[in-house]
Amino acid sequence: MIVVEGMDNSGKTTLVSRLRFAIGARVVKSCGPKDKDEDLFDWTRKQLERPNTRPLYIYDRFSVISDPVYSPVIRGKNPFFDHREGELLIEEFIKQEPLIIYCNPGLERITNFGEREQMEGVISNVENLLKEYDEVIRYLRVKGSHIKKYDYASWGDTREVGITVVEYIRSRLEKGGRFNG
Repeated sequence: MIVVEGMDNSGKTTLVSRLRFAIGARVVKSCGPKDKDEDLFDWTRKQLERPNTRPLYIYDRFSVISDPVYSPVIRGKNPFFDHREGELLIEEFIKQEPLIIYCNPGLERITNFGEREQMEGVISNVENLLKEYDEVIRYLRVKGSHIKKYDYASWGDTREVGITVVEYIRSRLEKGGRFNG
């Protein structure tokens, strides 16, 4: 499992598209915000229950990362840290040993939204959202998750992400083709 995470306008979807063509993985887009926590938990559980062999899946955001970032700032609650079931899903996600690529080209590039429409509250809370992302990524790193930071404006970062993905796939193949844990 490879998860590409980051704020709106951070280069996630472009990177996911490039990786999909380069390694032939299947892409899954996050379910996005849900009205009911149970719906969010159901989607997350289904993703974590996918067979842990081929094909390799690349996630354009994953709920256990993006929801703890966006929900407190946009909706005033955190479905994953406010419920025991959410905490268990985070633990299961960590056990899967995903490669997390954290897209963060810096505040100046992220805030260059241009004419692109954004979810309500994103533009006015962009600094808080970026801080929350940094906190969630820091938490996952402390828990032992493999995280690679990516800045789309850096050729070196692009090259390093490619190498990291190849090494991750190689290590998974050495574990008998198990891509999810």
